[in-house]
Amino acid sequence: MKNYNLEIELITSCARTNLNTNMISKLRDLLNESLDWDYIINTARTHKLFPLLYRNLNSLPVELLPFNVMELLKNHFRAATKSNLYLTKELIKVLNLLEQNKIFVMPYKGPILALILYNNLGLREYGDIDLLVLERDALKVKEILIQEGYTPFHKLHPDTEDAYLKYDYSYELDNEDGIHLEIHWGITASYFLLGTTLDNLSWHYEKTTIFDKPLPVLDLEDLLLVLCLNGAKDAWESFSLICDIAQIIDTKKNLDWDLLLTKAKKLKCKRMLLLGLYLANNFLQAKLPNNILKIINSDKDIKHLGELIKNRIFYGKVSASLFDNIGDFQIWIRDSLFQKLRYLFCFMFYPSLNDLMAVTFPKDLSVLYYFFRPIRLIGKYFFRKFGGSKLSEFVATPHEIIKNILEVGQVDSNDVIYDIGCGDGRILVEAAKRFGARGVGIDIDSKLLDKARVNAKKEGVSELIEFVQKDAMEVDLSDATVVIFYLSDVQPVIFKNKLLKELKSGTRVVAHCCEVQNWSPDKVKLFSDDAGFVHTLRLWKIGENKKPSSKQDETKEQVPVCT
Repeated sequence: MKNYNLEIELITSCARTNLNTNMISKLRDLLNESLDWDYIINTARTHKLFPLLYRNLNSLPVELLPFNVMELLKNHFRAATKSNLYLTKELIKVLNLLEQNKIFVMPYKGPILALILYNNLGLREYGDIDLLVLERDALKVKEILIQEGYTPFHKLHPDTEDAYLKYDYSYELDNEDGIHLEIHWGITASYFLLGTTLDNLSWHYEKTTIFDKPLPVLDLEDLLLVLCLNGAKDAWESFSLICDIAQIIDTKKNLDWDLLLTKAKKLKCKRMLLLGLYLANNFLQAKLPNNILKIINSDKDIKHLGELIKNRIFYGKVSASLFDNIGDFQIWIRDSLFQKLRYLFCFMFYPSLNDLMAVTFPKDLSVLYYFFRPIRLIGKYFFRKFGGSKLSEFVATPHEIIKNILEVGQVDSNDVIYDIGCGDGRILVEAAKRFGARGVGIDIDSKLLDKARVNAKKEGVSELIEFVQKDAMEVDLSDATVVIFYLSDVQPVIFKNKLLKELKSGTRVVAHCCEVQNWSPDKVKLFSDDAGFVHTLRLWKIGENKKPSSKQDETKEQVPVCT
């Protein structure tokens, strides 16, 4: 497998706001090499680095750069800036609305990071609005936004609201303009890390201004800790988050490192903090004090974890020792044996969103969720371990997976989505509701298709979706702009040739869990569900990855597949 060392060096050199003389000289030398620009573009797109890549490459002599690459980066930069301005305008509108209702709220991530760390709304891509509120205000904020035209991404029974507020940490909502907004009353779910709500911690605030509007925001020490927690929660799937941490370190030269360590120890997340600092130092040469470097170097596992994360980010390679079905990574990053055991206990017994949506207990009996959670996990484990994988067998796709599938597939209102093995049609229904995308659902089970039609009608999107009872191999896919499938590790080998033959250039193919032999994806995304299982999404772009990779190019790393 190609190591892409030069390409990675170029990407990481550009992933910052300021270039010194040595960096500029290094970039000039790199641009004189034979670079794989397809790899650079795909990696930058995946990790939302286009704006920084464009800004820094655009400062170099034009003759060193491929014209088509610079045009692509320029167009994306302009589009990202326009999108960011649109989202920021909506953010101000929402903040004013909540202020009128006398609700304390802090904008979180997104435009705040763009302005505080990058001094430019266009230099950091973001696709949604995040707000931090007190737990007691979360439900009220949700109701206010619903009155303003927002729709909850997940529909909860009223009796489950109290349990959800206690164990989870955010509501997701969308409006008709396609804006995604998240209300956070905590940094992570209770099972991941206890005590991270806005109420429980003495977070420190400072003031900033967006479009002449003064706003409270987390100070940079707390923001750095929060970003490290977010990175740990998502197993560092995004390089842009590492860029944010490096920017904080470079922006505030007098960070209170003792305060940071004290708060991390109090939260029992010291290793999560140190891992984030190590990644920023290792990838982007963020300068750390000698005492912090000494603490990092004394932890023998941090360097190993960093290397595995590098493989994940830049090669899409996943080691089974890092991303096992039992969630080894989330255990490794705990500070002590006691914390590892506490995490496992909370993971086993604290209900998740999917638990709350699977069954509804009366408010007075919400304690029963503690008992339902392990029963559900055991049932899910045995199904994954011993269940079959035939195409005709249907497994309902959880909402978290749907969200990631639509994100990886870059679905928008112009798309025609073909869902192979659509089951009850929930992916197509969600795409139609959120984006107005048209869809065709293919399945051989008539009962599931009847259920899918009922679901589409219930959600008011039946005119956008067609459901067809047919074998997938007999369906003409040429109209598709996005194809989604979830098959076993055998059928995709047969299905691949049909995709390559029928799909037009630019069509995106998203596979959930399934590898396709000798076909290297353009993007790999991994994430854990509430049961600790790691899900792998692979994206191929027809016309950009037509030729299957040779066997010498195949990674030897173990990757989770459907069995």
